[in-house]
Amino acid sequence: MLTPEVGVCGQCQDRYREMATCSGCGQNMLSPGYSGMVYECPLCSEFYCQQCWDTMEGRHRSP
Repeated sequence: MLTPEVGVCGQCQDRYREMATCSGCGQNMLSPGYSGMVYECPLCSEFYCQQCWDTMEGRHRSP
């Protein structure tokens, strides 16, 4: 994943924005407001935010 310090052209920005979107909830994990980990499924190569990954792993805590 790119860090905020890495610059890319506009076409690639759109591609990375799409790649950095959680496949579970649609959250953009490159946004400054996101502070969790980014997980990639080793089989399908989809990306997931920490909350969705924890839920799939059965580690989601209810408030």
